[in-house]
Amino acid sequence: KGFRGPDLSFDIPKEAYSIAFLGGSTGYRGNPPIPELLSINLKNMGIKNIVYNFSSNSSNHNQHIHRLIKFIDYRYDLIIFYGGNNESIQHLNYDTRPGLPYNYFMKNDIPEYKIFLLKNSSIIGVFEKYTGIFTGINKKRKNLNNNFNEWRDSIVINYINTLDQGNMIFTRIVKNNLCKKTFFLPILQPVNPRTDMEKNLWINIVNASKKVENLINYSDMYKDINFIDNVHVDQISKAVIAKRMSKDVEQVYINNCNQNE
Repeated sequence: KGFRGPDLSFDIPKEAYSIAFLGGSTGYRGNPPIPELLSINLKNMGIKNIVYNFSSNSSNHNQHIHRLIKFIDYRYDLIIFYGGNNESIQHLNYDTRPGLPYNYFMKNDIPEYKIFLLKNSSIIGVFEKYTGIFTGINKKRKNLNNNFNEWRDSIVINYINTLDQGNMIFTRIVKNNLCKKTFFLPILQPVNPRTDMEKNLWINIVNASKKVENLINYSDMYKDINFIDNVHVDQISKAVIAKRMSKDVEQVYINNCNQNE
């Protein structure tokens, strides 16, 4: 299907703990990536499993809902939404509208000739990078700066609503494989905000996430891992995150799955 990890299959062992992992680049990148490390850890803990990695670079949770609906006929015991950055801080640097893909304005809001010039002219590309005038994204960023608190609140609301929608949809219509029912697990990833606006936005995301059902907050891990930029971490740190995630998933497995029933 074009994703990293195991191919989707309707024919998986009944005793396998089936997990759908959805994230952005922090779920996609790595050698191995976090979902694969999670699978290895769980196997070492005695939990036979299969982890489908639906992550892709720059994707957000709004897109993840649509993505999993496309593959809704497969069986999942656990659905993990791992993110936070692409639902918030990413909007500061790309499309500013809550929930839209980072490059939505490029593909849908500007004429094709401008896209052609951006792809084929290094001069225009550099000019756009520093000004945002050619695509008009500068106007959206100016509006963001002038109305930051209102914009920030709309980003936070979208993040919470998206997770609530994911929980409502997938716990009702997804077929389980091993467990008594499908469990929806949002995980707020660790982030290292660098600018004042990033810090302001991220603090509000963290505080609001406390209201999300079953959400696990990993934002406190920023002191224990090594960041490459504001959100990506090195391979050793991926292992640290996966180790903690494995323990949390094990607890969900214990609470939600009983092979004897």
